[in-house]
Amino acid sequence: MGVTGSGKTEVYLRAAQAAMECGKQTLVLVPEISLTHQLVREFRSRFGECVAVLHSRLSKGERAAVWRGVRRGGFSVVLGARSAVFAPCRKLGLIIVDEEHDPAYKHEEGFRYNARDLAMMRGKLSPCPVLLGSATPSMETYCNARQGRFRMLRLPERVGGGSLPQTQIVDLRRSFKAGRKRQVISPPLEEAMSQTLEKGEQVLLFFEPERLCHFLALSGLRSCLQMQQLRGGTGASSVRRIASMPLLRLEETGSSFMPRMQRDKHLGPGGGHRSFGTGGQKKIP
Repeated sequence: MGVTGSGKTEVYLRAAQAAMECGKQTLVLVPEISLTHQLVREFRSRFGECVAVLHSRLSKGERAAVWRGVRRGGFSVVLGARSAVFAPCRKLGLIIVDEEHDPAYKHEEGFRYNARDLAMMRGKLSPCPVLLGSATPSMETYCNARQGRFRMLRLPERVGGGSLPQTQIVDLRRSFKAGRKRQVISPPLEEAMSQTLEKGEQVLLFFEPERLCHFLALSGLRSCLQMQQLRGGTGASSVRRIASMPLLRLEETGSSFMPRMQRDKHLGPGGGHRSFGTGGQKKIP
């Protein structure tokens, strides 16, 4: 576990070097394909062309060639996204899982698996050490480390003595209890943004799309429920049922975000999903 800029990549490189000196292969996993380029550049600058790249964006011919090369032992380092966990490394000596907390390691279509968990199992079967790297480890990994199942190594400081930015956690529930209007921008953030803009500077906001849309959808559903109760209509029970459903996917219907629901489970048999929006009911493929 190391803070951002603490030198985790250098730890990966030195660990891979130690495995190579023992005649072993190293498997390096990253959560997304877009993150492979930087690590490939770092590993190839250190180890040359013995680094193989394996991910789903390669053509079938390229993947087959890399697969055969890895199986023959022609590559000392195999680097790729979650599907690279299946690489046929016959002399596996080390597995590195970068950003192990990232949910992108979960493959949820077709054959479902968690590449991080599979990496742990491969390390157990090989056997070889597995290095899980993250600045914000997952709860499972942190709990295993606290209970002694994993060995926790900390990198608490940045290389060169750089300081971390100041952070503040805002509990939006307190703002709601104080009678403030439900909104994504908290009062402290709104004030800080105003001060920044008054200075003529720019503001960059990062939102997690699913949680942002979840917030907007539930806020809209609550408003709809209140309107139904004021009208005394019979649709209030339906809106309550929708508001209590697990949100699976958000569809933009008209000017509002509405949830996509499981067929038959909540709405009964009908031959298709139904969306409650400004245009009434409609089928969603």
